[in-house]
Amino acid sequence: MIQGLARASEKFGGHFNGISVDTWGVDYVLLDADNRLLGYPFHYRDNRTDGILEKAYKIVPKKEIYNKTWSLMGIELPEPIINDLTLKYNFTNEGGVGNTIRFLKNIIGLWPVQECRRYWAENGKKFDYAKLAKLAEDNGPANAWINVDDPRFIKPGSVASH
Repeated sequence: MIQGLARASEKFGGHFNGISVDTWGVDYVLLDADNRLLGYPFHYRDNRTDGILEKAYKIVPKKEIYNKTWSLMGIELPEPIINDLTLKYNFTNEGGVGNTIRFLKNIIGLWPVQECRRYWAENGKKFDYAKLAKLAEDNGPANAWINVDDPRFIKPGSVASH
């Protein structure tokens, strides 16, 4: 963080109106210069964030800010990997313990399953993970594939209907 703030100071001058620390990328709140709440916080999947990345890329190039949140898959390395392929496939380099780099890919993980379970529970059908695994096993190999990265699955709500 100190290095990042020093670089920002060199690039934009020493006066900052404020800084933000994104520790998980989920919820945030805007504060004024006196740390007063400017509005209620909202979730990054809220409709008010639709199209926000395209707007952000006009201010800061995608190469400088590419990252998402979901489950993380990756390896620990002695140094970062930064190239066009890591950008294209949305890999990130995160500082780790002992000056290591966590080379990570953000993946959707169990989000669709969690959302389906929530939907089914709200509609009177409760399934634990063991029951879902048993149902999947009993029905055999999949006859179709679902692109879980489809934008329809990003927001909570009707994942099961999609």
